[in-house]
Amino acid sequence: MHSAGTEVHVCVETKQLCELKARVTIHVNDDGIGIPKPLQDKIFTAFALTDDTRGGDGLGLSIAKSLALQLQEGHLSYHDNPSGGAAFSLSFTVENRSLEEIAGSGSMLDIQGMKIFIVEESHTLRRLSQLLLERSGVVVQTASNSSKALERLNTFDADVVLASASMAHNDGVSLTESLRENGFNKPIIGVADLHASEQAAAIVECGADYVITKPIKSNAVAAALKIILDRKIRDLS
Repeated sequence: MHSAGTEVHVCVETKQLCELKARVTIHVNDDGIGIPKPLQDKIFTAFALTDDTRGGDGLGLSIAKSLALQLQEGHLSYHDNPSGGAAFSLSFTVENRSLEEIAGSGSMLDIQGMKIFIVEESHTLRRLSQLLLERSGVVVQTASNSSKALERLNTFDADVVLASASMAHNDGVSLTESLRENGFNKPIIGVADLHASEQAAAIVECGADYVITKPIKSNAVAAALKIILDRKIRDLS
């Protein structure tokens, strides 16, 4: 072993970001000689050797870094092992269960006739989402920001609110928080950009029941509502 160590320890940690996603971190530590500080900034560079007396071509960590970046929000880092030796951490995001799997299983609610309110600052996405949901028989109203949404929700008795998690100034997150503070107890579904785990975590923390990704699709909404309902039934039992 290039590290001149005798033991390698592997530890896996998971952190739930929301109902849909989790962050996985794999820690690998050894008891070898470690990597000298002057060389630590170069270890992921191709052909960089930390000790040319031990062989190798300097490609292993460069390849590992490239593979890590191909994972969803993948990141590979090095730090000194406090007890001596080297320590590497690989972290990435995984989806616990895809909405496509849920939708494909037939375990969805019938959303026909539901009243759904969409909050999205992009006119194109707002209009597209409205058209797709209306084709499924949903009654839709929309707003481009939280102020307009709060005003219109006073007269529109929404069954569900779909709030964008990526609007400027965290507007969708603020809306979710305001609705919960004002006693809105119906489902709020956050709508995040693909792979945007921070957006998803922020809106769930402020009161959203679930998160789906853009663009909004009727089967994704139906599947998400089924998950929310099942969870509430479990909580009551």
